[in-house]
Amino acid sequence: MDKDKFLDFFTRHLSKFLLGVALLGLLGFVLEKRLNSHKIHSKQDYIVVRQIYERFRKGEPLAIESLETAEKIIHRHPELHAKYDPLMAYSLLQQEKIAQALPYASSILQRVQHYPYHDYALGTLLITQENYPEAYAQAERLEKTLSEGEKYPTLRAFNLLRLVFLADELSNQELKAEYWTTLQKHAAFSEIESLFQKGNLSLKDFVEK
Repeated sequence: MDKDKFLDFFTRHLSKFLLGVALLGLLGFVLEKRLNSHKIHSKQDYIVVRQIYERFRKGEPLAIESLETAEKIIHRHPELHAKYDPLMAYSLLQQEKIAQALPYASSILQRVQHYPYHDYALGTLLITQENYPEAYAQAERLEKTLSEGEKYPTLRAFNLLRLVFLADELSNQELKAEYWTTLQKHAAFSEIESLFQKGNLSLKDFVEK
């Protein structure tokens, strides 16, 4: 594998998905769990932000004006952070507004320390610090946890891809091949494979070079 090309490809495509996967998974959990936990005094604010959320759920792209409106409402009603931070973070990441998304993302991660998304985010931090041995150990621990159930299939697929990358970085071709085979057989492989298509080059091309 050409390390420089792979890292460039991996970074550009995955920067908004590393956290995005976690946020999508958390969106339903956080929102539905707390939807009725607070009363909102401004009915109009509630209606507006709920309409924005419903458009998001339907897969409609959110204009920056809608996000700005939602942000103002959330600032007026801090109790809404728990419900709508995932929407804000993921939508801003989709629009590559990383700096604006990070406060929302950080807020979410602080509330999910006992869930595997938090462990995945910690692994991301280790990679940015180029602490590959510890990042690999972290990813292996997470894989062991995720492989024991079927609650987080997409997260597991991304973590397997991370293990492929890290095994290659640590020059362990045997483990790289093992995790790559496991990933290709995983039910969520097709979901993430399309995210890495670049012209005629596929994820397989980059991994197996």
